[in-house]
Amino acid sequence: MGRGWKRAESAPRQSLTRQTDLRSLKQTVRLQRISAHSADMMEKELLVAVMAYNLVRAIMFQAAQRAKIDPRQLSFTYACNIVLDGYPKALAAPTVPQQQQELERIIDLVARCRLPKRTKRRSYPREVWGRGYRFPIRRREKN
Repeated sequence: MGRGWKRAESAPRQSLTRQTDLRSLKQTVRLQRISAHSADMMEKELLVAVMAYNLVRAIMFQAAQRAKIDPRQLSFTYACNIVLDGYPKALAAPTVPQQQQELERIIDLVARCRLPKRTKRRSYPREVWGRGYRFPIRRREKN
């Protein structure tokens, strides 16, 4: 066994925040299905999706610093929609000061995307989805 195997073996389970990040990466950046037909295109599509995800997270971090809150208190989905809507306008601005002004506007809008405060825990236990059912076995017709 190599070193990597021992590290992976002794590593703790992924935390809830990592699981949440992976879920928002797959769902919001639309990585459930990759439409590429070649390995090169799949790699490019995956890298672009991860870069877009990191861009949204970086803007959320700046917005949270401005609002003096934790970045986890901001909605990733709303922030992603604001960035996807406003970033092309920021890139199309003719001068650098106008680009910075548009980016500041995006950060201010993202800072308003707070999640609701939940003081009470859920009243029902979390459920785990079961495995899907198999199709029934096809019976042979008797001749």
